[in-house]
Amino acid sequence: MPGLLQRNTEFGNAPPPHSPAGSTSASGIWSKRRDVITFHQLQKFWSELPHKARQQLLRIDKHTLFEQARKNPYCSRCNGLLHDGFTQIVMYAKSLQQEGVGMHLPNKIGTSKTQNDSELDEVEDPAVHPWGGLAATKDGRLTLLDCFINARSLKTLQNVFDSA
Repeated sequence: MPGLLQRNTEFGNAPPPHSPAGSTSASGIWSKRRDVITFHQLQKFWSELPHKARQQLLRIDKHTLFEQARKNPYCSRCNGLLHDGFTQIVMYAKSLQQEGVGMHLPNKIGTSKTQNDSELDEVEDPAVHPWGGLAATKDGRLTLLDCFINARSLKTLQNVFDSA
């Protein structure tokens, strides 16, 4: 997500970019220049970000997605596959909305804390979800399931993006 810093400024929560001269951070992620932002700074930003702002940050419309893919020489070759995948995700989300499931996962009442913890780990694993945790909103924008938006750790989000 190279554009993360630009989008963060829309919410007024962009971490201050500071970099000592000559240092490079091995833990810098999602930035074109890895020495600008560290994982710790990004984690702090994410944990302080309200739920609504997280939803807005992790939402992309069809036009923007295809425009970014067109600019990327690697993605432009698979434009048809990208379009098919996007359409299938939107159709899957609409079928869930018609069933009344939505993007929330049902809570299981009457289960032990240990069982809930293991289910939470499973819920935050993109491999157990159709489309790797990607979902679509009612207006057809691509986003993530709420269990990933609400994740405390960015490692969970990184797993979603790595497997997408």
